[in-house]
Amino acid sequence: MACTHRSRPGESCRAWVVWVVTGGLAASAFAGTACAASFTGLGDLPGGRFDSKAYGISGDGSVVVGTGAGASGVSEAFRWTAATGMVSLDTGSDGTRFFSAEAVSADGGTAVGRVRSMWDEASGTNYLSALDGVPASASAAHLSADGSVLVGSYEDDQGLDLAFHYDALGGFAPLGELPGGSGRSDAYGVSPNGQWVTGSTRPSGTGTYQAFLWHTDTGMVQIGERTPLYPWSWGARVTDDGALVVGTRESLGFDSYDRREAFTWTAETGVVGLGGLSGEGGFSVAADMSNDGGNIVGHSVDDAGDRFAVFWDASRDIHRVDAYLAAMGLGEALEGWHLWEAEGVSSDGTTLVGWGTNPDGQREAWIASLTDTLPGDYTGEGTVDQDDLDLVLTNWGGNAPTVPLGWAQNWPIGAVDQGELDDVLQNWGAASQPNLNGLPVPEPAAAGWVVLAWGASRGRCRRQRRAVRIGR
Repeated sequence: MACTHRSRPGESCRAWVVWVVTGGLAASAFAGTACAASFTGLGDLPGGRFDSKAYGISGDGSVVVGTGAGASGVSEAFRWTAATGMVSLDTGSDGTRFFSAEAVSADGGTAVGRVRSMWDEASGTNYLSALDGVPASASAAHLSADGSVLVGSYEDDQGLDLAFHYDALGGFAPLGELPGGSGRSDAYGVSPNGQWVTGSTRPSGTGTYQAFLWHTDTGMVQIGERTPLYPWSWGARVTDDGALVVGTRESLGFDSYDRREAFTWTAETGVVGLGGLSGEGGFSVAADMSNDGGNIVGHSVDDAGDRFAVFWDASRDIHRVDAYLAAMGLGEALEGWHLWEAEGVSSDGTTLVGWGTNPDGQREAWIASLTDTLPGDYTGEGTVDQDDLDLVLTNWGGNAPTVPLGWAQNWPIGAVDQGELDDVLQNWGAASQPNLNGLPVPEPAAAGWVVLAWGASRGRCRRQRRAVRIGR
């Protein structure tokens, strides 16, 4: 999405362009400002009806997992990257089915979901029970950053659902229960380092489930507070030190939409409601949070009864994702979209994924960046250089409804044309601040001379007033 170029309706793009840029010029006169954010729909799987939802995102925001309707006619787990687009993870070599991927490791190499299956780059899709000691009934809801720790639930011999913790060294282990508890529990989230677990359990004599926090040293501890208004609660995510848990409390039960409110918990404050779009006590659900707990994502209902994807910032102010992106200059890309739920957030809290209704009225997964990106840095490497120029030239003139393979950010709307080329040349040698990928910032002379003679007979290049679709 080239921020420094916006073709006007009817503008002619027929031009012969000759650029001669020195490193010094690119680093001084042509240093540009960053784009304000980005948004794109992720499309759907080939075959079947159009339908996709994104649930999980890797640590750096480059890998997305979720579920979509594939050629099989049923839901299939998918994995998305800018380079591959949306790829089904549904069937393993032994016929294992993977219907929905709900969480992914920080490097994007392992995915799990509540369907008794998992996927990793080394062995593909397999049943969770292929791991040593894991029961056939087990399904994982979440995993640690390195993918070595899995948490979820399984069914014991008496038919009770119990929370479990699995790691490659210690193997499979039930999380136990509260003193005098009913034995029923479920684990929904594990800290990035794999040491803390949160979820829900049923205390003895209550008939309702409450959020818990678990650690090997303390066992299971109830953190949910049963009140007349909110007798139910569950924890969704927990930080590395176990000091912060985010979750949701509700009035009637897990299948009820009567009243829910996202909350945070600390040992000092106990449960604190986050409110919603309609104010204090408003309907809201927390789905995920950044590693430091600064950004929390989920959904909420406004005064009119409409549901929207939201996030809470470090000050715990709530923001509609679509409104925030529109204020950052992405109103055109969001035309016709309704963003229903935000389900996942990157480790640093800057990239969100979720699902909504696209301009064609279809349910579609999406990804959005809340941070500034450097115009012309299409590979996402943090600098504008030869790789970005090659990407533009390779895809020149492609009026694709899909994001070109290898394009990681600043996605084009409509054709790859003079706007994308301008952003590369005007920002040649520049580096984003901070340089998140640790790449060295080139000296002005390092960019050398770039001489480009590029002829293009283009016709009209009206920018498409819609969000980019991938995989259509």
